[in-house]
Amino acid sequence: MSLEASFPRFLEMERDHRSLILAARAASKRTGTPNSSHFASFQTGMGELTAALISSLADPRTRVAVRRLRARGADGFILDLSDGSQLEAEGVVLATPARETASLLGEVAPKPSDAVASIRQVSTTAVTLAYRSDQIPVLSGSGFVVPAVEGRRVMGVSFLSQKWGGRVPSEQFALLRAFLRRGDRNQPAEIVKKELAELVGIRAQPILEKVHTWEGGLHQYSLGHRDRVAGAEDGLGEFPGLALAGAAFHGIGLNECIASGRRAADHIAAQIRLRPRTVVSR
Repeated sequence: MSLEASFPRFLEMERDHRSLILAARAASKRTGTPNSSHFASFQTGMGELTAALISSLADPRTRVAVRRLRARGADGFILDLSDGSQLEAEGVVLATPARETASLLGEVAPKPSDAVASIRQVSTTAVTLAYRSDQIPVLSGSGFVVPAVEGRRVMGVSFLSQKWGGRVPSEQFALLRAFLRRGDRNQPAEIVKKELAELVGIRAQPILEKVHTWEGGLHQYSLGHRDRVAGAEDGLGEFPGLALAGAAFHGIGLNECIASGRRAADHIAAQIRLRPRTVVSR
């Protein structure tokens, strides 16, 4: 994977402080609260963000897929929707996963479509487990990552009840989420419970367990990713009114996705303002 493309902040921290551990210590000194969490989220979960986005739109269309994107002459686009209807737009921001973006671009912009199609996606499986706090060892920190060289199927665990506020009713409960390599579907909860027992010493049975698998849900930025994205974005310069955004391109984190959306919207707005307008005299 490309560290520069995947975790640019980590690269910056390593350059400034010689190591990530030293960088984390420096950050704790700046905040003056070394035991506090550096993470933040929405009180009711990530759905709060999408709900707010939908409520801010004048005419939102949800639970409808875009099946085809085609040019409307030289001044816009036509989107064929899964319910049989159409939308006409002066500009389109493609914030879909790489595969869907490449498919939609295929008819309008073949070369950028090929560049986007080369961005790798892998499936992910997340297993969420809830325990009674007095039945498990004391959890320290916000979680841990398991290096691939360990040969385990769990690649990381987040201690959600410590990482985010409001995720459990009280301190009597603990909530954990484990991520499996390669989107493993074969009894993922049993795999996680077995490896948690070996890694953390958790042998109690959870009081709640949920499994979520997202096919192709994680974009992997392999070496050369920035060049591929630059090629796609440069190629779209020939098609004013089209822009790319989302986790496939400039970062998979929430902040990076929001920033990419803002850049895309500003880019399209600027292009639309430059288009000549037809004045009809009466």
